[in-house]
Amino acid sequence: MYALWRKAAGNGRARACALGGRGSECHTQSPVRARAVLQQGTQQCQRSIPLWLAAADLEFANGYAAKGRAVLEQARL
Repeated sequence: MYALWRKAAGNGRARACALGGRGSECHTQSPVRARAVLQQGTQQCQRSIPLWLAAADLEFANGYAAKGRAVLEQARL
């Protein structure tokens, strides 16, 4: 199931899921779509560390540091 979320998030241009590297250039394409896909992914695969990190990184890369920290806090729980 995790592979499906990686593929879907990659289509939405989420950095970690599609590329496995760091960088914000992927998020500028469709951060709204990436956010929706990553949110669904973290709900379905709650123990997937790469999905949670990708969701937090998406927020940080788009200038939403508070949202990024909130995502990491939610992942911790």
